[in-house]
Amino acid sequence: MQGAFVPIGADELAKITRTVPDCNLDSIDGKPAEGAVLDHATKAIFSGWSADGANHSVPAYVRLVLKGVRDYAVQTGTGYLRLDVAQSTKQPAFANSGYTVQADLSAVAPGQYSIVILQPAVGQTISCTPGKQVTVR
Repeated sequence: MQGAFVPIGADELAKITRTVPDCNLDSIDGKPAEGAVLDHATKAIFSGWSADGANHSVPAYVRLVLKGVRDYAVQTGTGYLRLDVAQSTKQPAFANSGYTVQADLSAVAPGQYSIVILQPAVGQTISCTPGKQVTVR
């Protein structure tokens, strides 16, 4: 899937109604995501997984957020096979919790960003913070 990071307002993150621990941003361009340094004039491939352990479910899509002085988001579908996640969490429903998106970074201002993963739920916005930091230069 392809997309582009676009600026989002602070109100987007203010809509979060619940936080879950069930996600990760595993890699960026095939390398570990933590500490990645990205060029804002390029595209990068972001891969990971996201789920809702409380409801034993996987969202149809997620919004990957770069949270910094200004926040940016890109939306991508889930559904990529992640048997490793299903096995390690002992949640068979998480088998299709993977996501991958090639995202254009040209709108992202240089700076340091925390990763937040947003997922929709009925009447809610769920967040997960995998504890990853990236730098855009």
